Amino acid sequence: MSLATLLGVLFGFGLFVGSVLLSTDNYKAFLHLPSFVMVADHLSV
Repeated sequence: MSLATLLGVLFGFGLFVGSVLLSTDNYKAFLHLPSFVMVADHLSV
């Protein structure tokens, strides 16, 4: 994995976390386990 790929993934994750922190006070809505399972199942196909 190249350095640019690693930095891109970290930057993208940081943007997601930053947008959640700035847009809502209810962070638990983004930590819903069944939602993660659905996304993980979709990515494995």
